[in-house]
Amino acid sequence: MSDINTDTLKVDKLPPPDKNGHVWARTRDNCVVRILCTDRDDKHPIVALIGSHLIERLGDGRMYHDQFNGDDIINNPIYHTGFVSLFKTDVSEFKVGSTIYETEEESVKSDSNLPSYYCPVELSLWVEYV
Repeated sequence: MSDINTDTLKVDKLPPPDKNGHVWARTRDNCVVRILCTDRDDKHPIVALIGSHLIERLGDGRMYHDQFNGDDIINNPIYHTGFVSLFKTDVSEFKVGSTIYETEEESVKSDSNLPSYYCPVELSLWVEYV
């Protein structure tokens, strides 16, 4: 069984254009894609660039309607960052706190007064695709 990501492109969830007017996504194989058009009057309404290579895709970003492919376009993931507190439980053992704080300051303010508090740790969580 393949472990390929089976998400499809959600055109309505694409980010707004950057300062140069470009909209970015990626392929299942994690190549950067610049979206040029999503509404072409054709069976492949999406036109994009991977590097300097021009590609066309179905309305959901896939290359083929009946299969998933590494060159399919999907939305970029949203990365969430947070902070947890690290507690020293023994000479060489640590425990991670169960609360995820939005900022390092919140983590320190909330937990630094506890006797086993050691330090805050930043986490980057790949939570969802838009």
